[in-house]
Amino acid sequence: MEPSESDKVHAVVHLKAAGGIPNSNVPLASQAPSPRVQTEAFSGSGDYNTQRFRLDGGDYTTDQSAAGRADGCQQSTTLVGPTTANLGRVLTVDGSVAHQQNNLYDIEPGVYYFDVISTCGWTVSISSVADARPRRPPPWETLTEPGA
Repeated sequence: MEPSESDKVHAVVHLKAAGGIPNSNVPLASQAPSPRVQTEAFSGSGDYNTQRFRLDGGDYTTDQSAAGRADGCQQSTTLVGPTTANLGRVLTVDGSVAHQQNNLYDIEPGVYYFDVISTCGWTVSISSVADARPRRPPPWETLTEPGA
């Protein structure tokens, strides 16, 4: 005896609730692929323009460090491309290592490079993040019940 259409629909609903339909190529919402993480990293010493690299656009975190000399060091780094961002200045004294991290929002897709001006050894990297901004709850999550 062939199952009715309502029996078929009922069975699919139970399979979805149990975690999926066997041998199905359609992922459930909870199985959505995670975004691709993109990282570009460079190191060197002295003034330098890095190799060019492509960014997909979105939110990124940058990380830079300067390895100080005994007489100190200073470094400034700029991300140059469709969106240009000054990443700030890193200063060291007494041979220490200084480190700085920045969040960059809404970077346009395109080709970029880092312009590093430094009196010592340095590293700089950029990594994509799903969303670097603090999460704001949607309005319906902040509504209160009447009389509450």
